[in-house]
Amino acid sequence: MASVFFAVWFALLMRAFQLGSYDLMVYNIVHAYSGYFQVHAKGYWGDQVLNNAFCFTPTLKENLTKDPETAGFAPRLESFALASSGLQTKGVMVNGNDPA
Repeated sequence: MASVFFAVWFALLMRAFQLGSYDLMVYNIVHAYSGYFQVHAKGYWGDQVLNNAFCFTPTLKENLTKDPETAGFAPRLESFALASSGLQTKGVMVNGNDPA
């Protein structure tokens, strides 16, 4: 009985560590990168190119500010580019945001 008890206890302990790790990963990504939601132009997910970006207008800013669930927001632009050095070229991710 003791071996079964310790096996179940150890399995529960490991499951708690697993779930805690998942929660911490989500927390870190959400707070360090994208936040809990993103606003995109209609049709953006079907064709994710820079030409489908939209301007951060005062109307959009006002609508986001009025929402009581929104703690804060920042306009952000994300795209891909080619970077080269010498004879080597690599694809890179370019992120830009307005911290103000």
